[in-house]
Amino acid sequence: MTKVVVYINDQGNLAVLYPAYNDRARSGNETDDAFLERLIARKQADGGIPEGASYRIMDNSEVLGDRTFREAWE
Repeated sequence: MTKVVVYINDQGNLAVLYPAYNDRARSGNETDDAFLERLIARKQADGGIPEGASYRIMDNSEVLGDRTFREAWE
């Protein structure tokens, strides 16, 4: 199960962060959940996820490929 991070960016648009779980810089003993938490912390620190923005970790299969109603998500 691949997890992604969904949040509202600075422009007020829905953004989906797709982690590169097979990144060569990733520690060999790091779990997927630990990697995802480290990535979220890094994105919050560098402004990729706006300060104070809430986010949701979701299964990739929940993210619709059709962008038609993506802005209707809450």
